[in-house]
Amino acid sequence: MGNLLGSIILYLVGEKIGLEFLKYYGKYFLIDDSDLDRANRLFMNHGSKIILIGRMLPAIRTVISLPAGLAKMNFKKFSIYTLIGSIPWNLMLIYIGIILKDNWEIILGYSKILDYAMIIVLLLLIFLYYYYKSTGKKGGKNERYRKERKRL
Repeated sequence: MGNLLGSIILYLVGEKIGLEFLKYYGKYFLIDDSDLDRANRLFMNHGSKIILIGRMLPAIRTVISLPAGLAKMNFKKFSIYTLIGSIPWNLMLIYIGIILKDNWEIILGYSKILDYAMIIVLLLLIFLYYYYKSTGKKGGKNERYRKERKRL
């Protein structure tokens, strides 16, 4: 229930202030209206799957509520899939706790490694996104170059 409550709080933050924040400051993160529209469509079409799978992934499970709130995903669906997606994760943690008993601190080292791996993957994806946005087809250097060549 704590997982659900925390997720609902982040969902509400995304829903209430997230869109205005990104519309104003998004340009500093190379996020424009087309990116927000694309993310909104993605959550409208696949939001349930994204939430369900995202709840079972370290690091991502913590922040997945924000984009769901931004996209104003159906709150009832969000809550149901958050609850369902959190159950396997929490059962796994309970099972590991039962197995490890008083040695439960052993898992902290492994969970940190997994968290760091997910953060590295996320940073890599962010880098690739920035690279694509700055050199890709939409408004990047290549398009400016093509326009310059057309003019000549």
